[in-house]
Parts: sequence; C-alpha cells; structure tokens
Amino acid sequence: AKIVRKIIGPYLSIFTPGVRMHDDDNNDQKRVCTPLESIKNGSNKIIMGRSIINGNIQENLDKVSNSIKI
Repeated sequence: AKIVRKIIGPYLSIFTPGVRMHDDDNNDQKRVCTPLESIKNGSNKIIMGRSIINGNIQENLDKVSNSIKI
C-alpha cells in the first residue's frame, strides 16, 4: 500500500487483500500482513476472510478491532 499511496495520492481508497492476524497460517496467500500493518502502510480498507470466519466470528472481530487500536 505504501507504493500505491505514493502513486495515487491521499484521495483514492486502497483496499488490501490477504490480511491475516499475526498468529494465523498464510495458507494459499503469498504475501500477508496484519490489519495494523495494512493501516500503517496506507490502506483504507482491509479484506479478511478465514481470520474472521474460522471459529467464533464475534470473537475474531473483537481480536481484529483490538489489534488496530493504537
């Protein structure tokens, strides 16, 4: 997202896929980052799948929310 942000500037949104919690497996993703890393790198929106839907969804959402509090 850092490179994209430099190219497009501050006005367009950046969506980052392949976002995982730090203790999740990469599975089929070649490049992954945590929600906080994505935001620090300039992403406006993160795309998460397995990290949220595997297990208790509400607990997983709480983990994500807590992980991005600075």
